[in-house]
Amino acid sequence: MSHDSSKAIFGTLNGLRGIAALIIVAFHGSLGEALSLGNGYLAVDLFFVLSGLVIAHAYEKRLKSGISLGDFVRIRLIRLYPLYIFGILISILFLLLSYVSKGQIIEERLKLFRSIPFAILMLPSPPSNSDWSQGLYPLNPAAWSLFFELVINLVYAATFRYWTSVRLGFGLIVVASILFYNALTTGLIYGGGGANWSSLHFGLLRVCYSFPAGVLIYRIHQRGARIPIVPPLILITAFPFLLMLPSPWCAPFNVLVGFPLLVALASASEARRGIAAVSNTLGAASYAMYAIHSPLYLISVPTFSRLGLTPLLAEIVVVACIIPFSLIIDRVYDTPIRGRLNHWYTRTRLKMVGLRQ
Repeated sequence: MSHDSSKAIFGTLNGLRGIAALIIVAFHGSLGEALSLGNGYLAVDLFFVLSGLVIAHAYEKRLKSGISLGDFVRIRLIRLYPLYIFGILISILFLLLSYVSKGQIIEERLKLFRSIPFAILMLPSPPSNSDWSQGLYPLNPAAWSLFFELVINLVYAATFRYWTSVRLGFGLIVVASILFYNALTTGLIYGGGGANWSSLHFGLLRVCYSFPAGVLIYRIHQRGARIPIVPPLILITAFPFLLMLPSPWCAPFNVLVGFPLLVALASASEARRGIAAVSNTLGAASYAMYAIHSPLYLISVPTFSRLGLTPLLAEIVVVACIIPFSLIIDRVYDTPIRGRLNHWYTRTRLKMVGLRQ
């Protein structure tokens, strides 16, 4: 891709990513119901499409030039883990405070304590007593999508040479057919599945459609296809309206057609000046917002309730503060930590090479 093409892709898509993160934050609280964001869970599918495009853009040439699978996994873990563990540590702090205040571990939080070792390793927590309704990540429910993100990233890096455009198109048709069949038989495309063990297969279907769709959009750009130019502000504001479609077919339409089309149009529309600044700010805060919002709800809502705020008002405070808080966390914690981890890995690898020689 040319330099200008890269600007177009990331300038506008940053805004989409940020709006999607805010919608997820609102959806996971009672504020989502107040704002009629019943389909807000679909924002995850937009994330998967964006991920496919961005990963292919950032790594496909490097994979072709010989970057190892191990290096790729290391890069992705360094990108995702620091903010992920930050959120987990917030939840662990909540559990410890709860234990200290009550003097015992109450039954309903026992499974949260049991999930700590798995959460630290970024692994799904096994279901307690074969309770298949249990979430994959009890300490941070939203982290389920990060798990599928890593799985599809690993599959892509290991098999990218087989991801031809024709095979991508055929694969999308197959997965879309399965999703569409499920929509016909259940009335929903997957019912927001993927976050717990009983709907694990739905999570796999979601990422196996949306991520490859993003890779295919990248290929379309590579070939210089002409994509209509739509003002970025229209595209960014269109996303919430897509989620408000009242029909039960809102989910199938958005996942199979709406989101890939939106991302394709946004990738060809360069944001400028004020819109670019806002988009980049939202994009910079988006991952932190997603990674820590559930633990923030967990610890802040009870705290604010003790101050006399209703749960809804407490959640509004969290949503109002989460962008500046996420930007601060990104600047003072995530970026420095990732820099140090990369520096440490580079030094360690050079020492190993020196010892071999």
